[in-house]
Amino acid sequence: LTDTFVYTITDADGDTSTTTLTITINGKTDEGPIVVDDSIHVSEEGLDGANPDTGPSGLDTTNNKVMSGTAMFTDADSPTGTIFTAELGDAGLPTTWESGGQPIIWSIESVTGDLVGSTTSGEIIRVHIDNVDSTAREVNYIVTLQDQIDHPDTTIEDNLSFDVPIVVKDDLDNSGTGVITVTVEDDIPAQTTASEQGYVEEEALADGNQDTDDHASMNADGDNNNAVWSSSIAGLFSVGADQEGSYSINASVDGTAVLTTGGDAVTSDGDAVTYNVVDATTLQGVADGRVVFEVVLNQATGGYTFTLKDQLDHHAVEDADDSEGYLNLELSGTMSVQDEDGDEQGLDASSVVITVQDDVPTAIPVRESATATPIDTNLLIILDTSGSMGSYPGVSGYTTRMAVSVDAAKGLIAKYDALGEVKVRIVDFDSTGTEKGSVWMDVSTAQSTLNGMYNAYTDSSNLTNYDQALLVGMGAYADSGKLTDAQSVSYFISDGTPTVSTNWYNYSTYGTPGYVGTWPNWGYDNGINSNEENGWEAWLRNNDVISYAIGLGTGVNVGNLNPVAYDGVAESEMNGRSVPNLNDLDDVLADTIPQDPLTGSLSLNLGADEGGYVQSIEVNETTYTYNPAGGGSITASGGDDNSSFDTADNILTVTTDAGAIIKIDMDDGDYEYKTPAIFSSEYDETIGFTLVDGDGDTNSSSLLITNYPLPSAISETWTGDGTNETWTASSVNAYLDGQGGDDLLTGSSGTDILKGGDGDDTLDGGAGADVVIGGHGADTLVYDQDDTVIDGGNGGGNDALILGTGESIDFGVITDNPVKNIEEIDLTVNGNHGLINLSAQDVLDMTDGDNELYILGDSGDSVSGTGWQADGSDGDYYVYVNTTLGVSLYVQDDIGTSNINLTT
Repeated sequence: LTDTFVYTITDADGDTSTTTLTITINGKTDEGPIVVDDSIHVSEEGLDGANPDTGPSGLDTTNNKVMSGTAMFTDADSPTGTIFTAELGDAGLPTTWESGGQPIIWSIESVTGDLVGSTTSGEIIRVHIDNVDSTAREVNYIVTLQDQIDHPDTTIEDNLSFDVPIVVKDDLDNSGTGVITVTVEDDIPAQTTASEQGYVEEEALADGNQDTDDHASMNADGDNNNAVWSSSIAGLFSVGADQEGSYSINASVDGTAVLTTGGDAVTSDGDAVTYNVVDATTLQGVADGRVVFEVVLNQATGGYTFTLKDQLDHHAVEDADDSEGYLNLELSGTMSVQDEDGDEQGLDASSVVITVQDDVPTAIPVRESATATPIDTNLLIILDTSGSMGSYPGVSGYTTRMAVSVDAAKGLIAKYDALGEVKVRIVDFDSTGTEKGSVWMDVSTAQSTLNGMYNAYTDSSNLTNYDQALLVGMGAYADSGKLTDAQSVSYFISDGTPTVSTNWYNYSTYGTPGYVGTWPNWGYDNGINSNEENGWEAWLRNNDVISYAIGLGTGVNVGNLNPVAYDGVAESEMNGRSVPNLNDLDDVLADTIPQDPLTGSLSLNLGADEGGYVQSIEVNETTYTYNPAGGGSITASGGDDNSSFDTADNILTVTTDAGAIIKIDMDDGDYEYKTPAIFSSEYDETIGFTLVDGDGDTNSSSLLITNYPLPSAISETWTGDGTNETWTASSVNAYLDGQGGDDLLTGSSGTDILKGGDGDDTLDGGAGADVVIGGHGADTLVYDQDDTVIDGGNGGGNDALILGTGESIDFGVITDNPVKNIEEIDLTVNGNHGLINLSAQDVLDMTDGDNELYILGDSGDSVSGTGWQADGSDGDYYVYVNTTLGVSLYVQDDIGTSNINLTT
C-alpha cells in the first residue's frame, strides 16, 4: 500500500520549501480459515432390528447409527476473539444411492442448515453441525443414520462413503472449505440360535398302516395331516436393518444328494434321493423320477410346508429292526434369507431337520370260513398198466408205480364221493385198451375193481399205446349208467412215452354221439398227433368233459401229455402235469378237484415302504421262506416239505396235513384256499405268515380258516350265474352259492350253507344251524343265534349284521356267538332293537383285524355294555374305545345319549 503527501515548510522569516513524502506499507492478503478434512463412520447395525457384530476386519468399525465428529480449522490472520461460523454444502453428493430400492435425494434444510438424505418414504441420513468452537478452532458435527442404505456387494458387509462439503467463515466473511467423509457400514442378515424340527410319518401315506405309536410331536403343527409339516424358518434368521427380508430355496443344491443329519445318503426303495429345485419357492426330493417329498416356501413370510409323498428307506434291509424308527433329514442347507439389498444368510447344520417316522407292516390276524363245494361227478379213470408201471416208485410202503397209482385213484374217487354222488368208469391200457366192466359203476364197485389192479401191470413186452387209451376211454364213457346233471371229468395217468400206435380209422367201437362211422385215416404216429388231438378235443367239447393228463416219474415228456389235457367245458387248452416225485401224486390229483376256492389277501397292511412281500408262511410246523432274488425260490425248514413253487408267478402251493391246499402269491400276499374234500367235523387250519416291507421291517400274524363240513345228505344245490338273483331254498339241507352279482339268498329250516360270493349280497339262513358266509363285497347278514357261523368274509366291503323284527341280542348270555368279520350292526331295519351287555371282547370277536364296529340306529334302539371309555365323537358317531384290547366302537348319535349306556 503506497500513499504520497506534498508538504511546504515555512521558517521564521517566511522562507518556504516544498517537497513530496511517499509512504509505502508492505502488507499481505487475509486468506481466511483453512479446514482440515475429516471422516466418520456410522453403521446400519445400530438401526432397529439390526445385527450388531464385529464384521469383516477394517470394514466394521462401529455398531452405532449416531456418531459425533470434529472438523479442525486454522486461521493465522484472525486475531484471538474472532468469531467463526460453519455451514454444510450439497455439491458432489452421490446421485445413484438408494434405500429400499428408492432413490436418495439430498437437500440442505433452510432452518437448520443440516444436510439431509431422504426418499419418498422418509429421512435416511442427516449431517448436523452441532457448534463451532472459535477459540479451539473446531467444528463439532453429528451424523445420524435413520434407515438403511442399499449396499451393492451382497457377499460381505461392505461400506459406502460420500463426501460432505463444509465451509468455515471468519467475521470478515473470509471462508475455507473442507470435506467430511461419511462412511455407512452395511448390515447383513444373521442366523439366530433357534432351530426348526418337523415331524411326518409314512403311516400317513396312501398305503400306510395307521396306528397310535407316533412321536409325541407328530401333529404339533395342528393340521391333523401327518404327511405334512407346516412351520416357518423366519425365526431362524434376523434379517437385520435392511428390511424386508426374502426367503428362498438355494439353487445350488439342485442335483445334490439328500442327506441325513448324520451325513448318510437318503434312498427310497433303494433309489438315491436327490434335490430338484423347481424354483425359488419349491424344492423336491426325487428318486428315480418319483417325487418323494416336496418343500414349498413362502418367500415373504418364511412359512413352509414339507409334504411326504413316498416312502424313505430308514435302514438297509439287512439292518431292519421291525420298529417305527426315525430318519432325520438335514434340510438346513436348502434355504436362506436375503435382506433388502441382497445380502444372503444361510443356515448351519441341524437348523432345519425333518424327522420321518418309519412305517412297518401290520400283519393283522385274518379269520376266514370255508366249506367244500358239493358236486355230482361222472369220473373216467384211464390207467397205464404197461410194464414200466412195475417200476419202483420211490414212495415209502410201495414197491410199484402201479400200486401208487391205484391208491391215488381210490383216494380221488373218495374225495369226489365226499362232495356228492359219483359214478365211475375205469379203463386200463398198455399195448391195447380195456374197459373194466361194461357200465358205469358206483363208488363201492369202482373201489373193488381198483383193489384188483395193484398188480395189473404187464411184462415189459407190453408197450404204451395212447391211441388205445383214448379210443377205449371214449367207448367206456358212452356206456349206460352215468349221472345226468353232473360234471364229467377224465383222468389219464401214465408213466411212459407212447411206443406203439393205433390208426383211429380202423377203430369204430367208440360209440361217441355226434360222430357217424369210423374216424378219418390219421396214420400210425406214436402218441396223439395233431389230427387225433383235434378229434379228442371235439369229443370232450361235445360231452362237456374235462380231461387231466398226469405223468408219473422223472422220465415223462409232458409234451406227449399235452394233447390229452383239455377243458371241454370251458373249451380251452390245458397242459399235462408231471409228477416227478410220486409222493406228490395225491396232492396233484386233489388240486384238480373243482372247488370254489376261498380267496383273500395277507398283504393289505404291508405299509408305505414299497417293495414288500410275504417273507414266509408256516404250515403244520414247516416254515416256507421266500427269497425273491434270482427269479424267486422257496426254502422249507422245520418239518416236511409239502410244497411246490411256481417261479413264473412266485406262487407257493402247500398241501396241509388235513388235505387242504393253500396257494399264496408271495409277491402280493393274495391267497387261494381249497378245503379238503373229506372231513366230517368242523376244524381250524392255522397258517402263520410274516410280511416284510421295502426296507426290511417285518411283522407276523396268522390266517385262521375254520372249515365247516357239508351237511349230511344235501337235498338241494343251487349256484348263481353271476347276475343279481333271488333264491329261496325249497328243501332242507340246501347249498346255495350266489357266485357273482348282488344276490338275495334265503335258507330253509334245516342245516343250510349260504355263500354270497362276489357282490353285495343279503343272506338269511333261516332256521337251523346254518353256515352263512358273505364272501367278497358289502354283504348284509341276518342274525340267528342258532347258526353255526355268520361270517361277513375278509374280501373287502363293509359287511352289516341285521336283526329280525323286534329282536335284541344279550351278549351276556350268549355262549357261542356265531358272528365274525362284520363292520357294522344296523338296528335301523325291522323295528326297534337292543344290544345288551356289549363288551370290547364281543366287538373283538365279531370284527375283522381292524377291530372297529359301527352301530347304526335311531331313538327306538339302545346299546349298553361295560369296559368302554368315551373318546369324543367322529361325525355322526359317538366314539368308545378299549385301549387294552385295541377296539373302537362307533355308535350313531341318532340313538341318543339316553339310550346309550356304555361305561367303564
